[in-house]
Amino acid sequence: MEAGNDLLNSMAIRVHIHESVKMIGEVLFSAERGSPILKHVVAPGQALVDDWDCLTVMRWHRFSGVLRAANSILGTQYSKSRH
Repeated sequence: MEAGNDLLNSMAIRVHIHESVKMIGEVLFSAERGSPILKHVVAPGQALVDDWDCLTVMRWHRFSGVLRAANSILGTQYSKSRH
């Protein structure tokens, strides 16, 4: 009886996770494209990213932009407090 309950609980958790991931895919990629995009699997041996340099630069610009904005806000606050 306990093993059956454990199995049902595990299945309920898996269904919940599956539905949550499906919903995230639909929110990110649209209802029509979400499922096919999430089901796409890269072939064994194939790179996950085609151009690592491009990915690195894109991520650097994305996060350094946040840092620049934070620094300018801090700099503005600092300069206001000195006057």
